[in-house]
Amino acid sequence: MKKEFFINKYEAYRETSKILSFCLIIISICFLVSVYFIYSLNKNQKIVIIPPGADSRIEVSHNSIDINTLKLWSKYITGLFLTYTPSTYVDQANDLLKMAAPHFYKNLESLLLENRKDIETLKVSSTFFPDEFEVDRNKNELIIKGDRFLVVGSEILTKKREIYIISYEVINGRFNLTGIYQPKK
Repeated sequence: MKKEFFINKYEAYRETSKILSFCLIIISICFLVSVYFIYSLNKNQKIVIIPPGADSRIEVSHNSIDINTLKLWSKYITGLFLTYTPSTYVDQANDLLKMAAPHFYKNLESLLLENRKDIETLKVSSTFFPDEFEVDRNKNELIIKGDRFLVVGSEILTKKREIYIISYEVINGRFNLTGIYQPKK
């Protein structure tokens, strides 16, 4: 009698073992499928940085950006670069450096440090009001025209019409600043 009892118990354990093995195989397959999907989603995930003030549709593809988005970026960049007070300049310069392409970073950093010395010494504030935008897609340049005011205290030092050219590149949907300068007259 005990022999039959042990044989029945052994058979029950064997059946349970088969069921557990089957469940383990199913769980392993589900785990591998989920790892594959997580990896593929993570590899294909894109982060798109949207310029402040976006109030219309923005289209960004692998290596190009629509004109409205370029105008928003140009307003944002000129705002960081040309509209400042001595107390806001450092934060704005740091934000501008975050947008610089790796090969332009050192040049921009030295330009901003040079400007910082003058701004802090002279206590100069600047305001730039862009009103004309042109896009040259062949050269990847934005041409911005506007009025710039330089102010010390409450006295306006200069008020003049200025033109700035912003060169850029778009890599994997990311806008990179590659230059900002005034054209030679």
